[in-house]
Amino acid sequence: MDAKMQFRKSINALRALAVLSVVLFHFQISGFAGGFVGVDVFFVISGFLMTGIIFKGLQAQNFSIMSFYVSRARRIIPALLILCAALLIFGFIYLPLDDYREAIRSIKSSLFFSSNFMFAKTGNYFDAPLHENWLLHTWSLSVEWQFYLVYPLILMGLHKLFGTQKTKISLIFLAIASLATSIYLSNIDPVFAFYMLPTRAWELIVGGLVFLYPLHFSRRLGYACEGLGLAAILMSIFCFTEQDTWPGYLALVPVLGAALVISANSQSIFGNNRALQFTGTVSYSVYLWHWPLVVFLYTCGLLNSLPHVVGAIILSFVMGTLSFYFVESKTNKKTSPRKAVIQYICIVVVMVGISAITSSVVKDHPEVRFAYVDLGRPEYTSKLYDRECYPNPYGAADCKLGSGEVSVILFGDSHAESTAAAVQMENKQAALSWARGGCPILQNFDMHDKDLADKCHGFMREKLDKLANSYQGIPVILGGRKN
Repeated sequence: MDAKMQFRKSINALRALAVLSVVLFHFQISGFAGGFVGVDVFFVISGFLMTGIIFKGLQAQNFSIMSFYVSRARRIIPALLILCAALLIFGFIYLPLDDYREAIRSIKSSLFFSSNFMFAKTGNYFDAPLHENWLLHTWSLSVEWQFYLVYPLILMGLHKLFGTQKTKISLIFLAIASLATSIYLSNIDPVFAFYMLPTRAWELIVGGLVFLYPLHFSRRLGYACEGLGLAAILMSIFCFTEQDTWPGYLALVPVLGAALVISANSQSIFGNNRALQFTGTVSYSVYLWHWPLVVFLYTCGLLNSLPHVVGAIILSFVMGTLSFYFVESKTNKKTSPRKAVIQYICIVVVMVGISAITSSVVKDHPEVRFAYVDLGRPEYTSKLYDRECYPNPYGAADCKLGSGEVSVILFGDSHAESTAAAVQMENKQAALSWARGGCPILQNFDMHDKDLADKCHGFMREKLDKLANSYQGIPVILGGRKN
């Protein structure tokens, strides 16, 4: 929490509840089907804290927008940079070429806080190939950073033109307009509504309104309001599902619940729980590290294995704790704003440059990455599980899983490929994996991307010919995205 804001245990405990719900939802723990609402709770908390920092500075006439940006960068960027660097190294060693290039694209968009735009192109958050992108969770960081960029400018302008009271009233209307837009677009353009700032801004502004219109409760009434707020959040976690239209009007339940908890500011057992306080303290780093572990389990076909899931959840908190103590808490707050901005820009430029160079090298010289490549041998051998992969001319790779005679063929898009490890474990002999991401398992189809359509048509023709001429009688497992 920013040093300019008084530390409030109830907010830190609320952070813990939010991150726990998100982590358990992503690891597909039964009963937490609505755990995605944790992100909405985070938005309310962020809006409350940012509004407090900005308004206190404006009223004291010492608000520095550069210092504000630098403080937000210190909070968000260092831990994110470490995660991106770790993924860059991991991907270079372990990931197939196409997956590695996709990871690099995600790293670039995450470091420039534009990943919500990138992921919006892939489809709905819940229906898209959710477990295939290592940095999908950074969409929310992008939304928050975009809010940090424009929000102080709006408040500074309104405050200068209209003064404090009219600025407060203006924020109410902005929140209503954003909420109305969210409700409307959640039905006609759910992808935009989910990922974009205009339809998420109201959640952050609600947090700001809690700061601007503080409520004062008696001790007993404060406990009651906090309990009501927690009940609303827990109901959202346990009762909502990804089938519900989101965010829309349903998001009012966890958002208002979070607002009630913050408004109550009570000294209850919820805020004074040591476990929740610790979890809230490391929540940001836990949020960063848990999702790549989800993707790793999914890639290995182990996301339904309870022992592996429990181990990954524990590892998420271990990595998050290490990240907090060795990265977040070590940020040099004595660095001048100008020097800090220059440092962060240089680091991001270097990271992006390294990403671009490694992507180019791997693309043009795969032998740099896989030194044992030669003609007549597989392009690479996976270290995640036993498979050898050979390039095909359609932007993908044909893989052999296991050893011996081929007894089954896995055929489809990237969703089929994600089940390869499970197929290998269930199959005592070898299996073939024919998968081309983004290609429907159809003979005749149209696509907006003509280049991809040509590759998909060629891929389908080749594989169907092989099935008819070379692999008759061998069982085929079809796998593809549900449209």
